[in-house]
Amino acid sequence: MRICKMIVIIEAINKTYQSTVNRMYIAERKYNDLVDATSRLEDVSKHINLDDDKAWRKSMRKQEAMWCLFMDYFNDLPKREQANAERKYKAIHGYSCV
Repeated sequence: MRICKMIVIIEAINKTYQSTVNRMYIAERKYNDLVDATSRLEDVSKHINLDDDKAWRKSMRKQEAMWCLFMDYFNDLPKREQANAERKYKAIHGYSCV
């Protein structure tokens, strides 16, 4: 049996949507990590054309998939919850998540 304590970073207005807000936030943070990783790959790539770099292409696919997952969670929220999540995200990180 696995027990883990979930830390709520962005609190939903309606508790019904809290798990979707949590998943959206986690997906967005993973997306940002993948953007940073891809940027590092661009810095160290020996290929002039990045499309020839297998590691870069793989990282870009992962990045795109994570963005799609984030947007799926975001779009599953009602407009009021979306606005709330975006406002709180901006207060935490200083920029919008969308």
